[in-house]
Amino acid sequence: MARKQSEIIKSNELDVALLKEIYEHELSLKEIATKVKEIKDRQKNLIWQAQQKKITCAGNYELVSKARITRTIDMAALWSWAPKDLVMKIAKVALKDAERVFSKEQVEKVTIKTPSTTYKVIKHDL
Repeated sequence: MARKQSEIIKSNELDVALLKEIYEHELSLKEIATKVKEIKDRQKNLIWQAQQKKITCAGNYELVSKARITRTIDMAALWSWAPKDLVMKIAKVALKDAERVFSKEQVEKVTIKTPSTTYKVIKHDL
């Protein structure tokens, strides 16, 4: 819990240095996270621009995509067939938890699949 300025007591220099370094690292991590978000946003925008211009290769660079499917449970479908007491045991219903309780085939029937694609540019040696 934070203390008021008037409650701060004298500490040895090593303790102060330790806490100061932790505090400075926390500030640095916040700054880095902000910078990473800015870079990711800029990268998304650049990929969007390349897609709009239909650029997939230029020079020794290539824009490659990787498609994947994200699965989530369709709760209405699960409730329609699964025993209620078992569904309540896995109320948040993570896929791996559902697959531990029910068969993978049963879970697959009530899974919502959302496709997504990631892009990155690779550099080829000339």
